[in-house]
Amino acid sequence: MDNFPDSESFQQDEKSFDFWKIILRALRYWYILPICLVITLAAVFYLYKSTVPLYKVNAQLLISGDQKEVPTIGSAEGALPGINIGAYSNIENQLVILTSTKQIEKTLANLDFQVSYFEDETFYQREIYNESPFTVKLETPKSDLVYRHYNIKFTDEKTFELTKDKNPDFKEKHVFFEKINLDGNEFAIIPNEDNIGKSSYLSTQYSFTINSEFYLVSYYKSRVSINNFHRGSSVFDISLDVNNVQKGKDFINELARNSVNYTLEKKNQVANNTIRFIESQLIGVGDSLSVAKSVLENFRSRNEMMDVSAQGQMIIDKTQELQVEKNLLQTQLDYFNYLVDYMKGDQDVLNLLPPSAYGVENPMIGQMITELSTLNAEKEGLQFNSKIENPNVARIARRMDVLKRSIEQQAQSNIQSTNKAINGVDQRLMALSRDIRRLPKQEQKLLDIERKFQTTDKMYTYLIERRSDAQLAKAANTPDNEVVEYARAAGIVKPNVKTFLIMVVFFGVFLPFGIIFLIVMTNNKILDREDLESKTQIPLIGVVPRWSKSEDILNGMLNPRSSISETIRSIRTSLEFYPTNGGARKILLTSGLPGEGKSITSVNIAISYAQLGKKTLLIDFDMRRPTIDKVLKIKSNGTGLSRHLSSTDKDMHLIETTEYPNLDVIPAGVTPPNPAELIARDRTNTLLQELERLYEVIVIDSPPIGLVTDAALLQKYADLTIFVTRHNHTPKAMLFNLLKDSKVTKIKNLCLLLNDLPVTKRAYNSYAYSGKYYD
Repeated sequence: MDNFPDSESFQQDEKSFDFWKIILRALRYWYILPICLVITLAAVFYLYKSTVPLYKVNAQLLISGDQKEVPTIGSAEGALPGINIGAYSNIENQLVILTSTKQIEKTLANLDFQVSYFEDETFYQREIYNESPFTVKLETPKSDLVYRHYNIKFTDEKTFELTKDKNPDFKEKHVFFEKINLDGNEFAIIPNEDNIGKSSYLSTQYSFTINSEFYLVSYYKSRVSINNFHRGSSVFDISLDVNNVQKGKDFINELARNSVNYTLEKKNQVANNTIRFIESQLIGVGDSLSVAKSVLENFRSRNEMMDVSAQGQMIIDKTQELQVEKNLLQTQLDYFNYLVDYMKGDQDVLNLLPPSAYGVENPMIGQMITELSTLNAEKEGLQFNSKIENPNVARIARRMDVLKRSIEQQAQSNIQSTNKAINGVDQRLMALSRDIRRLPKQEQKLLDIERKFQTTDKMYTYLIERRSDAQLAKAANTPDNEVVEYARAAGIVKPNVKTFLIMVVFFGVFLPFGIIFLIVMTNNKILDREDLESKTQIPLIGVVPRWSKSEDILNGMLNPRSSISETIRSIRTSLEFYPTNGGARKILLTSGLPGEGKSITSVNIAISYAQLGKKTLLIDFDMRRPTIDKVLKIKSNGTGLSRHLSSTDKDMHLIETTEYPNLDVIPAGVTPPNPAELIARDRTNTLLQELERLYEVIVIDSPPIGLVTDAALLQKYADLTIFVTRHNHTPKAMLFNLLKDSKVTKIKNLCLLLNDLPVTKRAYNSYAYSGKYYD
């Protein structure tokens, strides 16, 4: 009869999933859950208490978009366009600039953050911004400060002790106002009169950190975040996670103010350049006007001539008109030459004056300069935060070079045309000069002097008007950004209670459940009788409960009400149903691997038969690893089984008596080099035939059949063979593959026994143990 069902039913059985069986098996490991839960609660409690509180501080800032057109200011003749810096108002650029290194540096320059003060709490250090009872007065310049952290403990009202966390050997005593030089930082510690009276600083542990400029910039730059306040709006939320709320508010507010002032400064920069240029022109024209006025007054006084004739006045008017035209052309020429020199000099585009600053009307050049300023602003925005070469910066730079060459070429072309126009005006002025020479000599001189005076006066008045227009344009500039709401605390970020609750649930509940599930699902060992009965048709003769010590099991056999004793009696009863050959009942015990309790079970079965009053013999055929003599604590006076089988002496003393009535033992003796060869000899058959006449029951303990062939050689002498397996020890794959082996399938009357099943756990079927039943 086959020991296994057909392959199809076996595969179906492998794929079957018994949910309740998994649950019941998992309950064996219930203790993992409280252990993980207790450990998790303790760890989470410590983490919660030791986490430095972190608060979110935020402010709302309105960032305007691009401004394509700006209204003009001034008269129609000398209108000065408002300064267009639409590129700087670009929202994306503003967001980049707002968190740039330069902007952070500018913000920190206005704040006193070079020293951070801390007060020791139970599990962490709390930052005490503006609350410290002492102040660290730095003598070292900000740019030269070295980042260092010091602990300070006051020993009396004036004396304190400085230590370092990373250098336990360092310890120095100082007093207030003493100059201290440590690690490249020079400073003095002075009392803070506003706070020292409010704190018990003598009994409190403090510390302070001297922050380098690089550390401060890196710290705040990495922590400032900007998010759109409402989708579709240009209001942005500037937030910062800080240990001290007031310190965070001060930083965010200062950063917001700098952002508001940034675009206004950019607008005013062009206006200031225009005003400076006009004022530089006014100086020269003003001097010329003073000279011309003085010459005119002196000539009139000497020659008693106040006005020129009507014809002379007409010539003066025409001359002034032509001179104004020439001055405007000369201004344009100067601007075009300025552009050529500026483009060739490859100077900063930021200071490039637009045509309107010179009163030049040239839409093409103005448009190119506006585009150049836009590209320069975009390039500047990308370079604010980029420490490596950005491909977009290179692309913008190439486009700016093309624009510069185009502006230069356009200016060269305008220089030629303007020079031609100036030459035409000069020819017309020469014609008027010929008309002047026809007038009387004195009138010619007066006409010439008055013409120069009026021309200079009109130019001076024109420049004054231009300066006023530029000043009005500057006064009309407003920032593109606006602080909608100044910084306020938006709640605590750390410690996050929800995060810690999730940690408790995950590590204290889900993780142990996962561990238990993995233990159960990945356990490939025999766990209960169902593992045996569902995979093979070989009968299960019994289940032996777990014992704690080998001595306990032997004592248990003497106690008729013990669980061990009851189990072995049940197995003994089942063995009686197997037939014998008419002589003594011969029972062979083997296993798949060592350590499955085969020898202990052999001793128990032998003792059980001896208690029944039957003359019983226990033979230790496990000559490779003999254990029977140790279990029964007997001392062999003879040679043992190995010497008997290897010798021809028939009178050799072999059988040893035990303390148990009706039970004798043949110990294995000295380990031989060839146990299998000894068993295969005829002397084994002869020995067993002689013993069968002397005893009613013979129990044979053999080596594991999964490792050696000794048990296969002995099975022909036995009436039945018990294959011992052990709970959570015997691998399923090994056992079922071994049971398919031909040396096992040929064994007659083969039965299985499950050993070491925990008595405190209910089996997952009708077989169960109860301590009360045996009490």
